[in-house]
Formats: sequence, structure tokens, C-alpha cells
Amino acid sequence: MGRALVFAKVLVVVVALGVAVWLRPSTVEAQQPPTCGTHDPYNFNTFELPSSSGDFDAYKTLINLAVEGKLFPETLKAAGETVDFRYQGLESGPRGERESANPSLRVPPTIYYSIAWIEATWANAAWSVPWGAVGPTLRSFDCGFGIGQVTSGMANTTGTPNAKQALIGIHPAFNVAEGMRILAWHWNLAPQSRPVAGEGNPEHLEDWYYAIWGYNGFAFVNHPYHPNLSPLRGGEADSPIYHCWDSSAPSYVTNSEGQLIYRGHGDYTYPELVYGCMRHPPSRGGQQGWNAVDFNMPDFDRPEVAEAFEPKVYQDCYWEGPSLGCPGMDFPTSFPDDDLEPHKDIVPPTDVSKRAQYLGNPSLSFNGPSSAVTLEASGGGSIDSVAVSATNTGSFIAPFRIRTTASWLVVTDANGSQTRYLDGNLAIGKESEVVVRATPVRETKQGHVAEMKVTLVPERMPAGQSTATVYFEPLFGGGSTYSLTVTGKNNTSVAPTPTPSPTPKPNPPSHRITIGGIVAQESR
Repeated sequence: MGRALVFAKVLVVVVALGVAVWLRPSTVEAQQPPTCGTHDPYNFNTFELPSSSGDFDAYKTLINLAVEGKLFPETLKAAGETVDFRYQGLESGPRGERESANPSLRVPPTIYYSIAWIEATWANAAWSVPWGAVGPTLRSFDCGFGIGQVTSGMANTTGTPNAKQALIGIHPAFNVAEGMRILAWHWNLAPQSRPVAGEGNPEHLEDWYYAIWGYNGFAFVNHPYHPNLSPLRGGEADSPIYHCWDSSAPSYVTNSEGQLIYRGHGDYTYPELVYGCMRHPPSRGGQQGWNAVDFNMPDFDRPEVAEAFEPKVYQDCYWEGPSLGCPGMDFPTSFPDDDLEPHKDIVPPTDVSKRAQYLGNPSLSFNGPSSAVTLEASGGGSIDSVAVSATNTGSFIAPFRIRTTASWLVVTDANGSQTRYLDGNLAIGKESEVVVRATPVRETKQGHVAEMKVTLVPERMPAGQSTATVYFEPLFGGGSTYSLTVTGKNNTSVAPTPTPSPTPKPNPPSHRITIGGIVAQESR
């Protein structure tokens, strides 16, 4: 019996269980707090690592360093706070014989290559920002930031980012490191509160199935038997995986007009998306992102595998047994009698000396008023501002946090939107080429000086005179905090209003469930 027929058979079971399996997780989702917190989401700027002719090397090197724990081997001090981006290592072994986390065991690099492509197409900045330029950090509607679309811990609950949030939002190396830690965390959840694939060997690509699933949320929406998914989505493949826009992939199925039928993310589960791009690497500018790897997807024709994926087994895991680790969902990935064994990643270890290239030796210097200033908001829309700039006298990326003691005192890009209030920014050393304009003629400069304005928001101010202070705080490398005290005069007739908070938006069940006390919004 072919795979499509097996899927069709189970589809009936899923529909029959629809209320129990699908609707109930949505109810749990509605009970969770909004991912973005009680304040507006943070605004950070970042440096989109240079890419010429589709070059993938920059982000690939960062990922290679992160999976081996070579980016940040020690805790760091940032603006007086201790931040921890250390790679915690991986547990290993099957259920009942699990060994403690070992930092010498790496995450297979190709897995995170593919995750970063699915999440952000290997971009840390908003898609309007050219490669090699400075601009707003890529941010999803549910406050996932950067190339890893990190949502865990990124909620704005105080109005000011902590140092770790700011580093994740500004610097691509910290973003990659945190995304890697989150993926490793999902691996290490087994077997206490997650099932085990195979022998729990982190070298085996097949054994990462549940950890990959968890990165997007261990919800039924990512179950291969979800009723909204077509049982024919894999084309002629033995098990469905995303084509990643490779026209030679079996799942690249077109209709009579040549239009692709199963196009993108909504047509596949998260593991199918990630494994799909591992086998069918994307290309940019004619360059392939990475070398394809071989692996075996779960074979639903095998009873010992099919039983683990019965919807009722997932339902029991979700509602009754997560604290027991969901042993009913364990499935084998090795079949010696059929000469089918798990596969290993083919990416070689990375030279730790490359770390210096992507961290540099930054040192910040700020230029602004040397004493307190007075700014006035007058009728007719006239609002004073004062210029502050940040220069990196060292090398590469110098990130800094921006915080104020009153919501009416804000900082904006001098040459950007005056309604986008910055929580973090960066300066680039002169050794680095920075793109100023990509089209129609490419223009570059050496380094980047962050030019900003300190100004007022009269709608947030009481009438008359108020005083507040703004702080510009280096987060990595050298430099001292610069602060400026501002006396603000609100002479407008605008009544003060509270700092606006976004209306909570419903998030997909894949990002908003609780299993065994673990909130899936912390999954990325």
C-alpha cells in the first residue's frame, strides 16, 4: 500500500478526532499572553552581512561556529548585565540510557542552515535592507527577531530591552547563537517531556525529527497527519518533504498549466519544510546554499513507525502524558535487516579562528551635547530635536542599547522614519564596507556612523515642563555609556495619552501552546 493511501486512511481518523486533537490546542493557545508583551515590540537596527553574487559564506560560517559552541564560550558583561550565550551541549542516548549534556556534541550544521532559510531566507535585516547595509532588524508579527526568528524571551514587558534582548535584536552573531541554544534546548527536552526519535544520537539527522518540530512549536499543526494537509503533497516521494523550490524535487508538482500546486509553508509540516531544504538546498544568485545531505524520513508503511504517529498517540501525549516524555511517540530510525541506517552531516568542523572575523574588536564613541539640553514641542507640529552620533573606532559591529527614563523622550534615525523609536542601534568599523544604495548603481562607504535624533513625543507628555534622561549603552567591546538629560517643554494642546500597547494578535497554534508546563511561545 502506497504512502498516499496510508495518509488517506489516517486522514479519516484525524477528522474523527478533530474536536479532541485540533480544536482543544487552539483553546489553550487563546489562554496564553501575547508574545510581544504589554508594550510595543522593540525596534532594533542591524547589519545585514555582505553577500555578493548570492554568497552564503557569512551566515554559514556563523552557524558553523555556533553549532560547535565556538562563538561565545563564556558569559559576557553587557551594560552591567550578565548575558549567557554559551552553547549548553547536547544530551545523547535512548530513553532510559540518556547521558547528560555534552558541549563537544554539535548540532548538525545543515539542520540549522535549513531552519534559518525557512525562518528568514538567511536574512537578519528586514527584506527591504540590501545585503551589506544597515537597517531595521527582520521582525515577525509575533516578535520573532532576525535570522533565527527568535521569539523566546523577546517580549517587551517593561518598555526597555534587557541587554540580552538588545544583542539578539542587533547583532547577527548573537542572534544565531541564541537560535542554536533554543534548538539544542528542544533536543534536550527528550525524554523528560518529548519523545525520542531513533537512539537519540545527535549525530544522526533522522533523530532530530522531534527537536526540529519543537523549534516551531510541538503542536498538532506540525503533525504529518494534520487534516488540513494534502496526503498527496509529497508527489512520488516515499515520505513528503518540501521541494524548497527545486524543480527536480518529487514534491515539485505542477498542474496542467504548469503552476506549482504545493507551493510553500502552509502545505507542509515544519519538519517537512526543514528536511526538504536539507535535501534540496536553495540557491541565490546562481550559488547553492549548501551541499545536499541524505536522510530517511519516517516510513509510515512500517507498523512500528506508523503507530508512533497515530493521532490518538499524539493526543494522549498532549493532554495526559507530556511529563512522562510521550514514550508512545518514540519511533526507530534504524532498520538493520533492510540495510537502512541513519545518516550523518557532511559539513566538516570549523576553524575557531574565524570567530574573530565575525565579532571583531569594536569600541564605541558617542558625540552629542556635553550638558543638559532643553527641547520644546510647540503648536503647529514644531518639535525640537538634538543630534547624537555613535562611531565605532574599533572593528566590525559595535551594538548599543538605547533607553530613556520617560516614554516621551525618544531616539530616531536621523535619516529615517521619525515615528520609529529606536531601542538599539549599531556602528560599523571603517575596515568594513557598508552598502549605502544597492540600485540602480551600487554605492558603498567604509564603516557606518549611527546618526540619531533625540526628540519628544508630545502625546506622551504632561503639559508644561518635564525632565528625563536618555542613555546610550555599549553592549559588546569597548566604550563608555553616554547620557543626556533633557528638559522637555510641552506647549501643545495635545492631551497626554498612555504609551500605546499593541492589540494582542492571535498566533498560530504552532507558537502558542503549553505541553508539560512548557510554553511553546518559548520555542524559537
